[in-house]
Amino acid sequence: MEVATVGGAEYQVRTICRLCLNRCGIVATVRNGRVVRIDGDAANPYNQGKACAKGRWYKKDAILVKERSVEERYPGAFPKPRIHVYHEYMLEAGRQVDALTRELNVPWDTSGYVPLAEWRPCPAHEPKSPDFDLYMITAKAPYHALTATGSNPLLREVGLRLGYHEIALSPEAAKRKGLKNGDWVEVETDSGKNAQGRLKLTHAIHPEVASIWASAGRWANSATQGKEPLGIHFNSLLTLDDEHLDFVSAAIDSCLQVKISKLESGH
Repeated sequence: MEVATVGGAEYQVRTICRLCLNRCGIVATVRNGRVVRIDGDAANPYNQGKACAKGRWYKKDAILVKERSVEERYPGAFPKPRIHVYHEYMLEAGRQVDALTRELNVPWDTSGYVPLAEWRPCPAHEPKSPDFDLYMITAKAPYHALTATGSNPLLREVGLRLGYHEIALSPEAAKRKGLKNGDWVEVETDSGKNAQGRLKLTHAIHPEVASIWASAGRWANSATQGKEPLGIHFNSLLTLDDEHLDFVSAAIDSCLQVKISKLESGH
């Protein structure tokens, strides 16, 4: 760790952020024995001066405010290189996969190996029953690095205050189902998997969608701190079979069609 005096009682400390597994380099500005500013370390070859909101957040009244352009805030929306839309190598890859799976006598659908990306509906776009009228999605909480920071007490407390363990649903969808904010409900997928959780109504979600956080539902002792798991574990609701498998990437379909009903006896 290097300490460089800036002048008077203010100095900077070069260190690393420990809020997630990336361990980005940061520079903390200390004034009169107190951290007043946190910046990304430009000399660090990993993050090259960049730092996320978690890395900059220090205490309630010590939040870094740094003016940045829209391009700096959202670099992914302004790509500089060209983006390829036609991938001819996929044709040869499909032929190779087909030959190998036939040799191994493994049934494998290679129709998805096409050079031009195309949209194909997943099973959730053809619900088995009109009762399954909601799409269940998962989202990354901005204060968590997926599950890597789930055992961090500080970030856990932030998540509890913001309701990361609850099911987000629009007031319109709740009214349609006779539900209200704070109700305990059962979530059932069209494949017969079930989970329970508490509703949090918000206008920030589409009326045909319900959402849970990707960091919720962990059962490890380090994450629960000896208590019950909080929220729904999204991956436990997924179905592993040929119908829900992408035969090109081998990824599991994470688009769920669900129905939500109130638990009459409460939680």
